[in-house]
Amino acid sequence: MNIRENIPLAPLTTFQVGGPARYFTEASTQHDVEDAVIYAADRRVPLFVLGGGSNLVVADTGFPGLVLKIPREGLPLPAIAEIRSRSSTRRDVEASPVFTVDFGSSSSTCASPVATGMCSTPLGTITNSPGPGNLITLEIESENVTEVFTGFGERGVAAEAVADQAVIAARRYLASDVAVGEHLADQLLLPMALARGGSFTTVPPSRHTTTNIEIIRKFLDVEIRAEQMTNRSWKIEAK
Repeated sequence: MNIRENIPLAPLTTFQVGGPARYFTEASTQHDVEDAVIYAADRRVPLFVLGGGSNLVVADTGFPGLVLKIPREGLPLPAIAEIRSRSSTRRDVEASPVFTVDFGSSSSTCASPVATGMCSTPLGTITNSPGPGNLITLEIESENVTEVFTGFGERGVAAEAVADQAVIAARRYLASDVAVGEHLADQLLLPMALARGGSFTTVPPSRHTTTNIEIIRKFLDVEIRAEQMTNRSWKIEAK
């Protein structure tokens, strides 16, 4: 992957306006895409995927992160791109996680051009849409567990805000160094109780989880304990 700095973006857009990209690279293979995602994540800079450059307005100040240019003809990538972490490890799940991003459809918006330096111009308006907007799903897949984080679009809510919902939840899970996320923890309680044994580590339990524990205790002769390990992690055990 060839990373270049301060590359003008105006010639790459149909409007021919805008400043430079702080970092710029072009992808010709899936491996190039993976390298670009990891490069941006390691440096904590935003990543923007640039296609043909149509209906795109770039701020005069440019883009402060990495612009990944994709050929007009596209790349032979699967519908869902898997980006493998090359260094991440986590207690209780001994495989490096796979980050899977599946982008749904979204209306074109310009929610925060000041923050990102980029915005798409709308092509048209869809009236009476059956859906609330865009959707993003993040999957963190390890050897023994797969966690799913979803941001659902809402009318009047920017696509970036919807994505933030899923990203914040995923980062919270990864930072907690546990095996099971908030929602999966709730779903594992009943089968674990029926098996009369088992345990897992998880993020701080939700009220839904604690309520489920109390309900199971009312119907089954099983002890379920939720013990706080750190400010970010808990252990839930059934006996």
